[in-house]
Formats: sequence, structure tokens, C-alpha cells
Amino acid sequence: MGVVTTIGIDTIEQLHEFLSPVGEYKDFFTQHERYLFRGEGSVHYPLNPSLFRGKTVQTLYRSLRKPPIDEAYFQYEETYQWVELQSLIKFFRLANNAGISVPHSEVLQSSVLHLHDTYAPQDEAWLPAELLDLFSLARHYSFPTRMIDWSDNIYTALYFACSSALNNDKDWSEDGLIVYALNLSNVRETNFPIRFVRPLHSFNENSKAQGGVLSYIETENLLKEKNISEELAPLEKLAPKRIAHKPLDQHLTEHFSEKETTQKELLHKIVINGEVIPKLYLYLDSLHYSAEKIYPDLYGVVRKMLQDEANWAKKEEKEI
Repeated sequence: MGVVTTIGIDTIEQLHEFLSPVGEYKDFFTQHERYLFRGEGSVHYPLNPSLFRGKTVQTLYRSLRKPPIDEAYFQYEETYQWVELQSLIKFFRLANNAGISVPHSEVLQSSVLHLHDTYAPQDEAWLPAELLDLFSLARHYSFPTRMIDWSDNIYTALYFACSSALNNDKDWSEDGLIVYALNLSNVRETNFPIRFVRPLHSFNENSKAQGGVLSYIETENLLKEKNISEELAPLEKLAPKRIAHKPLDQHLTEHFSEKETTQKELLHKIVINGEVIPKLYLYLDSLHYSAEKIYPDLYGVVRKMLQDEANWAKKEEKEI
């Protein structure tokens, strides 16, 4: 037993047994919201938020149309926080200009109405509590943030893993799917600085259909008392804290070996053999976990049709 454990599944029959609410892993399903699940289309995809992948933060910075800055800036946590905040303000303003309803933010609304930038986040922690609703809404529309998407439904996570694999050109026999199962109850009993947000479903039907929950690792607010109208500080004056691009499973392992101990299992990696994917897609479809359920609009209907074809093509390719 460890903080992070791995469960291997090689056949659709083993998966069916694993999903039984009265079987060996019944605790995954019998206690409401005890576990959160995330599916990935490859075992090689790390459990990282979108903001910490590749050069996403540099792309986000360029979208602000600011003057170019030294690449060294992107080693620092303060740069990330500044880019996150500036980008969220732009998101808020563009949505307002388009007449699109977003969660109320008194401080940002004031700056929009009065055409000035005077907001400085006062919270000791990052992300600021007053901006969580807006950050979580933006995340569900593919806005890059330090939040990781989860579902409270393992079938939804399996769908996302399978859907992602259908777009993956790798040989399924050499790769596989992975579903992460985070024990919410156990994590909350520790001092690990992870925080959870359930988005306001009234603003997003997709989040409602997917049982969406977001997590992020809380850190110190390095923008406290710094007005957003100001540009980034000179490189030599940035707070010395460097950004950590470690995936969540590595964060957990290091935290509970260096700062705290626990005998509880916190994160399961459920690794599914790639050969199972065509049957898994049909298995989920038979339970009505397909695109038109996960995306309850016409986009979901079209996505379902295309995924049906992609899965059939992969199935035929494998049989040949």
C-alpha cells in the first residue's frame, strides 16, 4: 500500500468486474463524492493542469498583446500568477462586451464599468477565492489554468479516456488508457494543499452533464497589494519562488515522503490495456455514456457520429 497505487486491467471482462458496485473496488462507487476521476487517452500523459503543459503560459502571455519578455520570466511563479490574472480579466471583459453572462465579480465589474485597472488580489493564497467561480467557468471552456478537471463519475472519466484515444495515432497495443481515482475523503484529512471547486452548473450545461469538479494546488499569492495596471516587475525584482511543473502524483509522493506521513491510499492509477479500447467504446455506448450525453447539445450529436466511425475504423484495422 502506498500514497499512489496502480491497478492493471487487461480485458473488458476485468473492467466489468472492476466496475461492480459490490466487488473488490466497491468503495469507488458506494460513497457519494468520495472519489474523483480523470481519464487520459494515453498512459504517457502526465497529471498536469493545462497551464503547466509545454509553453502554454507563453502563448497566453502573447494573447495579451504585451511586449516580448525574456524567456527567463517563465521560470517564476509570480509571472504565472500575473499572466493568469491578466488573462482572466481579458476573458471577463470580452464576455461582457459580447453580452454573455458570467459569474459576478464585484472587483472586476468595477474596473470594467469605470474603465480603470485598480484591482489587487488581497487573499493570502493563490488562487483568490473571489475569482474561483470565474476561473472554473473559463476552464470549462478550455481556458488554460492551473486547475485539473475531474468528474465524480468514473464512467464519464472512462469516456474521456476512450474519446482521447480515438484521436491518438499511436498503436493501441503499445499504449493504453489511464483513469486516475483521487480519494477525496482521505486527501482532505491531510495537510496537502489541494483545493477543490465545483463549478456553477447554471453557467455551463457541459459541466453539469459531466459531474465536473476542479482541483488546484494552493500556493502563496505573490500579487498581493500589486495593482493589475502595473506591468510585470523587472526580472531581478520578481519573487524568487520558481514554478513547479510536477504532475499531481509526483506532488503527492514527494509531500508524503518529505513533509507528512500517511498510511492511506490517496491516488489510484487504473491502467487499461490498449487492446480493450474498441470494446470499451461500445461498452460505454451501451450504458449511454457517449458524446451526446457528455456534451448535451448538437455538437455532442455530431461528435458521437464521428467517434462511432473512428472506433469502427480502429476496430477493423485491429482485426485485419
